[in-house]
Amino acid sequence: MAATSKPLKIEFLPPKVEPANICVQRATDEDIVKRWSGWDRQKLPDAKEWVILREAQRLRDLDAVGNFDLVATIIDRLGERSDLTPSDVVAEKIQLHLRAGKLAELETSGLLTKLFGLGSTMTAREMKLAADLIRDGVVKDQGGEAEAERLMIRAASNGHADALLTLAKTQLSGEAVPGWDMEPSLAITMALGSMVGKLDDRICERVSRIAREFEKGEVVAPDRRIAEAWLRVAADLGDGASAWKVARYHLESSAIEKNNDILLRYLKMAADKGVVPAMVELAKIYNAGAIVAKNQVMAREYFIKAADLGNKSGLTHLASIYRADSDNLQSLQSLQAYEDTLRELSKLNDAPAWVFSRLGNLTLEKKGRWSGEAEATALFEQGAKLRDMTSMQSLAEMRFRHVDEPGRFNEATNLLRAVLENYGVTGTVNDLRAAYLCRRPEGPDFAEAAKWGQMSEEETASNWPLWRIVKLARRPDAVEIASLQSEALYGRSDALAAYLYYLKQTGAEPATMREWIAKVNFDGEAGVGHAKLLLSAATNDDMKQEALKLYLSAAEAGTTATQVASAIAVISNLPDNEALRKLALNYLEKASADGNGRAMRALASLRGTEDVYHQFKDVIEANGDSTALMFAAEMAPSDNERATLLAMASSIMDCSFENAFALAKAYAPTDPVKAQNWTRVAETLSEKRGWRYRLLAEFTAQGKSSDASEKALTLYEEAVRLGDAKAEMVLLSHYSDPTKKSFSKEKAADVVLSSIGTTTPDQLYERVARIKKMNDPIRSLVLSKIDLHGLYKSAAESGDPGGMREYAKFVLTDQRPGEASEQANALLIAAANYNDVPAMLILARNHAYGIGGPVSLEEARTWLRKASALGSDEAAEMLAGMNAKLN
Repeated sequence: MAATSKPLKIEFLPPKVEPANICVQRATDEDIVKRWSGWDRQKLPDAKEWVILREAQRLRDLDAVGNFDLVATIIDRLGERSDLTPSDVVAEKIQLHLRAGKLAELETSGLLTKLFGLGSTMTAREMKLAADLIRDGVVKDQGGEAEAERLMIRAASNGHADALLTLAKTQLSGEAVPGWDMEPSLAITMALGSMVGKLDDRICERVSRIAREFEKGEVVAPDRRIAEAWLRVAADLGDGASAWKVARYHLESSAIEKNNDILLRYLKMAADKGVVPAMVELAKIYNAGAIVAKNQVMAREYFIKAADLGNKSGLTHLASIYRADSDNLQSLQSLQAYEDTLRELSKLNDAPAWVFSRLGNLTLEKKGRWSGEAEATALFEQGAKLRDMTSMQSLAEMRFRHVDEPGRFNEATNLLRAVLENYGVTGTVNDLRAAYLCRRPEGPDFAEAAKWGQMSEEETASNWPLWRIVKLARRPDAVEIASLQSEALYGRSDALAAYLYYLKQTGAEPATMREWIAKVNFDGEAGVGHAKLLLSAATNDDMKQEALKLYLSAAEAGTTATQVASAIAVISNLPDNEALRKLALNYLEKASADGNGRAMRALASLRGTEDVYHQFKDVIEANGDSTALMFAAEMAPSDNERATLLAMASSIMDCSFENAFALAKAYAPTDPVKAQNWTRVAETLSEKRGWRYRLLAEFTAQGKSSDASEKALTLYEEAVRLGDAKAEMVLLSHYSDPTKKSFSKEKAADVVLSSIGTTTPDQLYERVARIKKMNDPIRSLVLSKIDLHGLYKSAAESGDPGGMREYAKFVLTDQRPGEASEQANALLIAAANYNDVPAMLILARNHAYGIGGPVSLEEARTWLRKASALGSDEAAEMLAGMNAKLN
């Protein structure tokens, strides 16, 4: 076994050369294959013979077996026109047979006989080839190893570079070569020197070969520094491939010292020479602005050049740029260019799978969810075959549109299961739950839906209503504040809105306010959420107007849904404000033109259903969303058309309470079974919200079945248990009226007690006030079963001003162990500091009459002035009376 040779370290650097366009640029493999696959195999193209031979050798190296006949024909034609000598033809054909593994054919071809028949007239190249054939055992009757060494030495003595390197490598491995005494270092230097040769149009190939020797490190020690220097020579003499290699050295910078100036010079040189990967890399650098100034124009120019040559990466990056332009609404031309680029990508044999889902969704956006359905479905099918996750999900949605066709529902759910199993997308669990609740053609399968619901890991939507934020500001809780801040920092829109409102309530530093205002302004949904909070807190028209202005402003940068919601808020709250109303109507018209049913319903409330329906009838047919289809169903001329529209609506709608309840109401006049199914689905999707159960109860009570009333009462009771005050009033009117058969003081009391158990601290005072206004015997029965003292104590501890005030009254009038009058005074002061007017009035009276402490008319006046400033007529009258007595 031959010993492993140790490469020799040699400092063989290139001479300085002046840049010149001497070398003939090498064609890409794709161009070579394309050019020669259409050749008629008769007349050779008009090109230099060595270029043709180089391309033939490349075809051989790419696929020697598949291109065997083609390459052999090229060699024959070169020989026929004397571009190759007969012995050159023999040598090229022998190498073709060897590369193709056709050893048996080689032995019978007569080529070996012709080669060895040259004898002493062999060229150095032919001697090296003959030596290799003997050494490799291809030829066994030509003198064996001794003859191989003799031929190799003769080739090396004639200056053949490969022969010189082969002998040097043998010596470096520790083996002696009889008849060869040249030092390895000298042999290697001579070999490298012979590769340089003269300054002709093949110089770049030879120089690149020198660089490869210093890259491989088989005979000379690997040295990227020297390799890079020789590649720069080849690049400066016009070789784009060498320029790309220089640029890659500096991009990778693992074995040389990175130089950005050299990197950019040679990268641009390679790109301008037509090296497609260099075009892409240069475009990426311009696009990122990392080591050069960001230049979108130059980035796009080079991406386009690469894309025009069919480069997948260039097309992909170009698509990303056009997509960003179209997302930023820069131009319709960008949107069209994005689509055109995607279509070019889709034509590639190795087209990326994702391109089909993007084209499909773009088609739906462009042509409409219904008009573009067939074309989009075909694209999603292509993407799904390539296992593109988004295509599989989108194809499932398309299949759900046709669940009335046999097998479509199962096909859709199988696609979703495949997405879940292969990609682990947890949101798919919710899609499957929705499928069994809202898409199944036979009606909902609650058991299967529940199974998928239990598997769901979807994070419960954060809930930051106004009362919760106000409570947090009044009675800080470090854990809850940290939770709110964390959610806001994470970027949750509702938490951002809530945290900004909290900061305003607590008087945060100006710098902090500026930081969080900027965050909210950057997030359109957060801006809308903040405006909603301000609207909820508004106590007069000026505050409402300011909140609605913010609402509309935030919605401008938000989604269509937020724009519609903001418009409806304006019309509901300030219908007479012409400026805001005009902007709101513009939002509604624009959204309706895009097929938004909620916007159409809002316009219909102002102009009439028939007028709005006829205005947007064509839009609904092409692109109507589920609400638009339900809106159109109201105008359907027949039950069959109505049923078709409702089925279309259910096939695309979000599986939510609102949509399920809307379908229940839509089906009620014509299909009681489906109406009942959708009512049950709506209850399943109610998320235990009391007002939703009340709506279901009201709807159920209108039913014609014998048990409708009983079912409605059950739903009302659940609504009360979940804290809905309106449901409580309905049940009380049912149970507390002595003139009705349903009168029951016990059931009425149970309703009130149930509602008290779910009352939030800020609602407690109002709820108790309503109890005290009830008629006996129900009032007495309820009050005997609740501990108002304890309830108000809990409300006070939660930080609610009303709770503090009412608990203070109990402490003053009905003290329990551990309670004291001083505690009551502190509670009243705390409530008053939260602008609780009744607490201020109590404090004023206490100071005026010396209750719980000494008389202090000045303190009494102070609290009365504060209460009067907050709009209290009673405080103003008391203050005027005190001042009159003083005068």
